[in-house]
Amino acid sequence: MNPRSKRTDPGSPEEWMCHAESDLKLALLAAGHADTLVKAAPLLELLGADWGKYLSRPVPKAVRESLQRCERTGRPLGDAAFVSRIETMLGRALTPRKAGRKPLKKGK
Repeated sequence: MNPRSKRTDPGSPEEWMCHAESDLKLALLAAGHADTLVKAAPLLELLGADWGKYLSRPVPKAVRESLQRCERTGRPLGDAAFVSRIETMLGRALTPRKAGRKPLKKGK
């Protein structure tokens, strides 16, 4: 069994608050409220009330592979303009950088 699949209860008050805040945000999104990154109302209008029907639709292989790649890497899925907007909103880099340590400068 995958240890990550087990549900664990938060141990500290801080963890409880983090879970409660997360649950509240999800409830607000489901009710159509927006946050900084997600505007749920357009998606809810597009899909209607039958979320299960939407989720049971077949997903093309290329789309599924893109989603899985981004899920593995933790990188956002979208074109360069979208990723750039999200980086600006969050104030952090989301695009992959060159791997490894920076080379030492000569003379050191």
